Amino acid sequence: MKIAYSLIAYDAIHSGVYTKISDQITFWRSQGNLVQLFLITDKASAPHWRTLDPSATILVDSNLISKVFNRIMLVRIASKSNPSIVYLRDSFPLLVPNTKSPIILEVQSLVGKELKLRNWSMSFLFNLVKKRIYSNVSGAVFVTPELKNINEFHLGHEIPKIAIGNAINMDRVIPLTQRHSTNLGVFFVGTPKQTWHGVSDIVRFGELNPDIDVHIVGDEGKSSSPNIFFYGAMQSSEYREIATKCVAGVGTLNLSAKKMEEASPLKVREYLAMGLPVITRYRDVDLDPTSDYLLQLPVDQRGFSDFSPEIRSFLESWESKRVDRNDVFHLDVSVKESLRLRFFEQVRNFHDTRVQSKGQK
Repeated sequence: MKIAYSLIAYDAIHSGVYTKISDQITFWRSQGNLVQLFLITDKASAPHWRTLDPSATILVDSNLISKVFNRIMLVRIASKSNPSIVYLRDSFPLLVPNTKSPIILEVQSLVGKELKLRNWSMSFLFNLVKKRIYSNVSGAVFVTPELKNINEFHLGHEIPKIAIGNAINMDRVIPLTQRHSTNLGVFFVGTPKQTWHGVSDIVRFGELNPDIDVHIVGDEGKSSSPNIFFYGAMQSSEYREIATKCVAGVGTLNLSAKKMEEASPLKVREYLAMGLPVITRYRDVDLDPTSDYLLQLPVDQRGFSDFSPEIRSFLESWESKRVDRNDVFHLDVSVKESLRLRFFEQVRNFHDTRVQSKGQK
């Protein structure tokens, strides 16, 4: 297949999205497919995307006019490359045209809910036009069954749909050595201004549990508690040494802010690939809640610190161990992306049949 991968993504150097897409297209190419990127990004990120694909078509957001123009043109430009499929990561383009090639939408979240938390006017616009914008989609990949059932984009019931959780290239991640600290510690990767990540919740936990170190990457907050450490934005190669000090990784803590209960965060897959067991406040679609490497706390309105006894017990049970990679290999890119490629073929067949049916009419 010739795959036109279309997306909007900023801050490539610190982005898990950048790493995910690198993993995806590397595997797709290893299976004999041609992949070309078509993306909207910031000026500083453009060279990084070029390293993944020297032939990439990159539209840079420099002002409001360029932002609107880029979002109108992105999928149109991708479709003119004569691909077998256009693969569109959900990112609210302003136009998804009717094309000869099937368009497959990847749905990572409830876009409208996220926009409402960030920008009310954009949320209003999205809800006003979403049904029309996505009417030309021929198939959809959801990262959770919950998103598939909600069907926020009002995609046609007849088009192929599938739920495939996020993956990680296990070969890219070197397992951590044994801990370099005698203190119990948790590792958390978050993003500023994304309330559903729950940074304030893990800070509160650290303040109430002063003997447990809390290491927070991606946020530059402050706390007077000496056991809470903020590191700001870092690349994975930079925060490995921090992770080595920790017993477990902590996933998203406030998913209910987006009215969701299921997820498959990339950071949790990286924790597990490194060998860190994980603590979550949502249902991970790819993890068995009875697994010994997972502490899945209830999805409710209680604070993270309300579960301090359970968290402490979990950390103590893992303080001298790491997760066996064989136990989490089902998260590997080879497993997930093989399934996705088979789905691409299914959508192509559906699209061709629908086109032929319309031609006969």
